[in-house]
Order: sequence, then C-alpha cells, then structure tokens
Amino acid sequence: MPKYGRKHPRRTAAKGLFFPFEAINLNAVDVKVIMLGSSYIYYVMYQYDEDFRKLFKIHADFDVQMDNTPTNIDKMAAFASATIKKENLREFTRDAVARMVEHAVRLSGSQTKITARFNEIVEMLCEANTWASVDGALLVDGDHVRRAIEGKRYRANKYEEIIQEMFKEEKYLIDTDGSKIGQVNGLAVLGIGEYAFGKPSTSKVRTNPFSASLSSISCLISSPVNALLKLTEFMRAVFLANSINPFWS
Repeated sequence: MPKYGRKHPRRTAAKGLFFPFEAINLNAVDVKVIMLGSSYIYYVMYQYDEDFRKLFKIHADFDVQMDNTPTNIDKMAAFASATIKKENLREFTRDAVARMVEHAVRLSGSQTKITARFNEIVEMLCEANTWASVDGALLVDGDHVRRAIEGKRYRANKYEEIIQEMFKEEKYLIDTDGSKIGQVNGLAVLGIGEYAFGKPSTSKVRTNPFSASLSSISCLISSPVNALLKLTEFMRAVFLANSINPFWS
C-alpha cells in the first residue's frame, strides 16, 4: 500500500510546506456506508459506475405515499402531534387535524392514498401556526390550516394564472360545443417544482387524402426526416384544406 493517499501532497500557500494525506487501510476498519439520495441519482450511478454496483448492493426505495386506512390516519395525526410538541407550536383542534389529513390525501393524488412527504406536512403545520399567531388565537383551527394551504398555492401558481389569463384574453381557444372528426379535448397536467395544475388542450389528427391507408407519424418521429414530415403536414393544412375526402379533418 502506498504511503500517501494522493500522488501530489497538499501544499500550504503561506510557507510552502507539504502535509501528506494519510492512506486508510480499509481492511483494518469495519465501516458501513449508507448513502441517501433520490432514485434518479441511484439509477444513474448504478447504470454508469461498475464500482457503485459492487459497493452498494442493498437498495431501499422508500415510497412517497401510503394507503388511506384508519391506522395510517391515526399515525398521521400522531406525527402531527409529535411535530407540534417538537416545534413548540399551538395545539390543533380536531377540525384542523381533519383538514391536515385531507390535504395529505390531496397531495398523494389519489383518494385511496396518503402522502408520505412529511416535510410538506411540517411546513403546513408551521405556517398554520403562524396564521393563528397573527390572529392572536390560542388554538390552530381549520381556517388557519386552510389559509396556510391557500397561501402556499398562491405563492406557486403564477404560471397557472398566466395560462388562465390567456384563455380570458382569447389567446388560447378551445371549442367546447359540438363535435369534430379527428379532434378531441383533453387536460394536460403541468408540474412546476412541487406544484402541479391542469391545462385544457386540444389534440388534432390529419390524414393524407391521397393515401390508401392511415399511418402514424409518431412511429416516424425519431427518423432523420422529422423536419420533412412536419413540413408535409403544414403543406397539407394550407393547400388541401378544401379537399373533399371522408378521411380529411
């Protein structure tokens, strides 16, 4: 084993002295290393670093939600109680705890689940306590929790409001009456950080009036002729809009 852990020892800028790095004999030390991080970083390291696969063989992936059962609801209430005591917050009323659990269910995105992102629950409890302090209340009630939830949404929904204004100003137009061949309305969910919202959108399809069969452009989207396909669709829309064909929309 080499004497130093690096080829080039560290030199101090003041006196030009060398302080070598001592090597560690791993065979003489019983060490267990636990790394915490996101699933994305884990899979990237596992895919591209062979040593990572050898050194970190046990993978524990914690879920961000749990089942919406009476037992887990009681555990969520107990977690809130422990957080209130730890952070020295005001006591929460039954209505406040109920609104907290309702918000935890909403964060999971499913009525049958409860979120396990406890840091967001803690932030909400602290903010609700702040609203109670502003009102001079001795207890945190459901209205304080509601204001905390709405306040966080108000601080994060800037882009949602911009899109809504575009609809009001008729910059975005969507037909909601009647029906059209090859067109369907839908709702796209946009996520910006920890906030997600729905944006109404329209999906359309065009077919070639001179083609004997229908083909999906999505199958060819990764080919080098992607730009040509887009140009072809544009030319069809401009010059063949008045073509009489039962497959044209």
